[in-house]
Amino acid sequence: MPAVIDLTNSDSDSSEQDIESRSNTVSSEPPNDGPNSSIPKPLVKAVSSVSEKRLREIVLDLAAQVPAAKQFLEQELLVANGAKRPSTVRWETCEKCAEEFDMGEEREDGECVYHPGEMMPDYEEGFVDWDESCHGPVDTEENRRQYPENFIWTCCDELGTASGCVRDEHAPARASRKRARH
Repeated sequence: MPAVIDLTNSDSDSSEQDIESRSNTVSSEPPNDGPNSSIPKPLVKAVSSVSEKRLREIVLDLAAQVPAAKQFLEQELLVANGAKRPSTVRWETCEKCAEEFDMGEEREDGECVYHPGEMMPDYEEGFVDWDESCHGPVDTEENRRQYPENFIWTCCDELGTASGCVRDEHAPARASRKRARH
């Protein structure tokens, strides 16, 4: 009679209840540890699933109704510019690398890594078997996201998957709104 090999890595004494209780410990919920561990799991789940628009409305309502919440949001989201100038937005998106960065921190050379060029299709090695009459156009945003290895950066002739070729400081994507002096 052939030998039976147990591939379950469990004791033969393990009950179905033990197996079921172990499987229930795996959760698809967002992690709820650290400083926010006192927040009830249903609330964490609700915040994770609500739309950005509704969440923004709720946050603004909270700031309008609860002075401590308003103060907390001001500390987290604004940078003080002195007594005579109004506070400005703290978190900006970099126009070069599209990363979010803190405007309140001192800029460092090399913190922003990006490509100043454009991604162009690599017809010689990347899209060899691509038939535009069958597969559609090559040079699309969807193809850039789905097949970056089939594109080449014009700035450095590297593949689309290559890390940025220029290191610089972050720069805000939206220009600061300064009033013209009259």
